[in-house]
Order: sequence, then C-alpha cells, then structure tokens
Amino acid sequence: MKSFLKIFFPVVGAGLLAFILSVSIRANGGLAATFTASGFAFGFNLFKLAGLTAFTLVGFQVLTGPFMQFWTAFGFNLFKLAGLTAFTLVGFQVLTGPFMQFWTWLYGPAFYRIHGFMGVFALAFSILHPVILYWALIASGIGIIEFSKSYGAAYYLGPAALLLMIVTVSTAASAVFLHKPLFQKHWRWIHYANYIIFLLVFIHSLRIGSDVAPADSPLRPVWWLFFLGMIAGLVYRRVYLVFQARQVEALESVAGKHL
Repeated sequence: MKSFLKIFFPVVGAGLLAFILSVSIRANGGLAATFTASGFAFGFNLFKLAGLTAFTLVGFQVLTGPFMQFWTAFGFNLFKLAGLTAFTLVGFQVLTGPFMQFWTWLYGPAFYRIHGFMGVFALAFSILHPVILYWALIASGIGIIEFSKSYGAAYYLGPAALLLMIVTVSTAASAVFLHKPLFQKHWRWIHYANYIIFLLVFIHSLRIGSDVAPADSPLRPVWWLFFLGMIAGLVYRRVYLVFQARQVEALESVAGKHL
C-alpha cells in the first residue's frame, strides 16, 4: 500500500498540473493555436505556459531583436501559465504542510526537502509571472500603471504575495538546504504566512486571472477544492492537533497524580 501511495500522489499532482495547463491551452484554441496565433492574441495565449521554456524564450528574446513583435506576443502567453503553475505549487504546499507526519511516513524525512523544493519552484514561477509580463509590456510600449489600472486592487495582491513568498522561501531554504537554525525558530510563522500567500493569490487569480476568473472556467472548481483543502488543513492544525495535545497533557497530569 505504501509503495502504491508513493507513486499515486506524485502522479495525481502531475496530472492536476497538466489538467490546469491544458485548460489554458484549450482556451487558446488548442496547442497549435497557442503557438501559431499572431499578434497580441498569440501573446495572451502563451503568456500562460511556463517552465524551462520561459527561461529559454527570455534568452531568445535578447538574441532576436528583429523579431520583437513575435517574441513579445509569445511572452504574453507564457505569463499566464507561469501564474497557474505558481498557484498550483503553492496549493500543493498548503495542502501537504499540515500533514507532514503522513508524508514523512510515506516518503521518509526526505519529504521535507521535497516540500522545500516545491516552495523554491513556486517562487521561481511566481517571479517569472510578472517578469514575463513586464518584459512583454515594455516591448509593446504599454506602461505598467496603464495596464494595472484596468484590473483594480486585485492586481496588487499578486506583488504582495510575491514579496511575502520571497521572505518565507528564503528563510525556509536557508534551513532546509543550508542547515541554518533560523528556519526552525520560525517554522510556525512560515506556515501561517503560506496561508496568507495562498489567500492573496487565490483572490488575485479568481478576480483577474483570464483562465480562472470566467464563471464557466473548469479551473474554478479546482481552485475551490484547493481552498477547502486549505481550510481543512488549518482546522486540523489549529483545532484537532491542539485538542489532541491538551488531551495528552490532561492524561499525563492525571497519571502523575497517581504515582
């Protein structure tokens, strides 16, 4: 059973991410349409696809100045997929964090590193998300203030979440990968900060995310499942575990009086 679960959860996670990205690609008109559309439409499609492709295309953009219009459009498409990937990874972190005892039973202490890597990659894609957008806007001659005005306050929830994520991920990484004690001292604070990050990005994407905001988007149920999972984890951590600890303390106190 344990061997099955060790394979099952990564497959489910990868499948969920693939589904989320496929919704974005399908909304563009398919894989071919995503990569062959012209002008701003092409940019707005690919602005969703991220990963190593994003890094590669940014490098290509520097080397291919004569084709600025094409690469600018391509960047707008990648932008959305970077955001979707970042949120999914943050969601995975929030869902797994409260149940570390189970995950370490399943994968061993190495899961702490897996959890840490999820945070690092979530931060990487979160940084790619606005970087690709700003690059494309600059190349298109569109000001960031002009662009942000059309989205209202929900736009600024993204940068706020990113700044908070930089602090939490850098603190966690210093302990997980560099074995620094600062992380252990602030472990609980970091986990609560993850909930704030999740809520900021959750609202940000539901309000202005082109693939999530539409009422008929197939991603909205997934987003709400992430939200319910976050609530369940928070209740488990703050109610069940606290109640369980108090019960143990009460039993130990009673046992001590009878010794």
